[in-house]
Amino acid sequence: MEVIKNTQKIEAWQWKGMSIEAARVFIKENNLDKNITMGSARGIAGLVVPIPFGAILVKKNHWLLRGNNGIYTTCSEEMFRKEYSEVGRKTKEN
Repeated sequence: MEVIKNTQKIEAWQWKGMSIEAARVFIKENNLDKNITMGSARGIAGLVVPIPFGAILVKKNHWLLRGNNGIYTTCSEEMFRKEYSEVGRKTKEN
């Protein structure tokens, strides 16, 4: 899905799976970086996404965001709903 924050469009996908097979399907269906894998950190399972300075963990029900520069980040469902709106969808301001 394409979303917008502060007039900047980015790509966003919500991760809902918890298995290696779900990760493979998610990555393939969304044409994501093939270096994304399923893994865990501190006992929490999720998608492990390489970034220039290491890796991030996308937990279940969190959002994976890819900026215009191609760099990934993640955020919770609550933060996503507060900060982003789907492109073309009416918001409170418009």
